[in-house]
Amino acid sequence: MRSKEKYLSLKQMNDLEGAFGALEKAHSLSPQDPLVLINYAVVLHAQGKQEAVDIMTELNDIMAVIDVDPQIVETAKSLSSKLREEKNYAEERRILGTDEV
Repeated sequence: MRSKEKYLSLKQMNDLEGAFGALEKAHSLSPQDPLVLINYAVVLHAQGKQEAVDIMTELNDIMAVIDVDPQIVETAKSLSSKLREEKNYAEERRILGTDEV
């Protein structure tokens, strides 16, 4: 079973750790595949890992030079928006020095 297919099966079973492992391997084999990148970023984000930002940067760089499936583009926009909101919230908390914003 290919890593992408394995990821989809693991995601359906709500196995984020397994999906992460499959996507980590898929990313090492196909580091510029937009489908791998968006799914890897989604799983990293679901696990609360900051690496999601780096993967989204990679994906945005690729989308700037090649046509990407519209569904991937929409998912990337949605995830990028969430990441920006979370970054703004974290910065607000840091500036105010409180956990209650």
